[in-house]
Amino acid sequence: PLCERPVLGASQLHTAQQAAVAQRWLVDNVAIYVLNLPQDVERWSRMKLHLDSLGLTATHVSGVDMTETGMLQVAKQEDLVPEAYDVAAAQRHADTDDMGGITGTIGVASAHFRALGTAYAERKAKPLALILEDDTELVEDFAIRLWRLLAEVPCDWAALSLKSRCPFGECVTPHLTRVQPDGNEPEERCRHGVNYGFYAMLYKSSELGEVRQKLRETVWQEDRPRCLDIDVALASISDEVAYYAVPAVQQPGFLHEGQQGSARYTNNFVKISDIATPSHHETNSSLG
Repeated sequence: PLCERPVLGASQLHTAQQAAVAQRWLVDNVAIYVLNLPQDVERWSRMKLHLDSLGLTATHVSGVDMTETGMLQVAKQEDLVPEAYDVAAAQRHADTDDMGGITGTIGVASAHFRALGTAYAERKAKPLALILEDDTELVEDFAIRLWRLLAEVPCDWAALSLKSRCPFGECVTPHLTRVQPDGNEPEERCRHGVNYGFYAMLYKSSELGEVRQKLRETVWQEDRPRCLDIDVALASISDEVAYYAVPAVQQPGFLHEGQQGSARYTNNFVKISDIATPSHHETNSSLG
């Protein structure tokens, strides 16, 4: 397909003047947010140092570690998780679907809703919002890549993944797929199996409210626990949200993934009964 070739991720020629214009555009128009667990100081320091080297600044958004004492209650009070959401019921459905534990997955989804809420509250400051996970390393020429990509993306876009694994949809430009729900997968399983990764998500600030609401309605359904994977959830409603993605096959593309590991999988082994009541505490060292 048009957009699924590794060579498309290579750096393109540009002048110093073009790079300077792109850098100024990025600083003036894109609000950057980094999701990071408060206890993981080293990751945040590394991320901040790298962004500084690119001439960029970011707002720190605290990740959500659902194994911490009382964190589920905190998330509900903050409205990251609906008050009525029954985690025990969701786990029972997950068990039926052979998913295993969902504690870590709930934490990752909650963290992204916190970032979306922060970006929404500040939506009038800049027209675009970029939400990064803390093990993401943007490439050196990120500014001009993004500047050029936004000259390429169709005008209707609301959300754009800068790296998507197993993309499903239609190549519409040399670097982008228009994400579509995978009709080969059952709706009750959230059409699970495509468009993995929320490493670096770009949103139109003007669309944040609608995207966040549609995602919220999709993610927090006890009888569809596969939708707790927020990347999968967004892909499943891409017939309602104009969602585009850069295929991960394009190398190096816009970013590199870190190798620091993930707390999501570790946290998924913590029993739902332990997080449903404020009686469990366990420290972990990564976002998700």
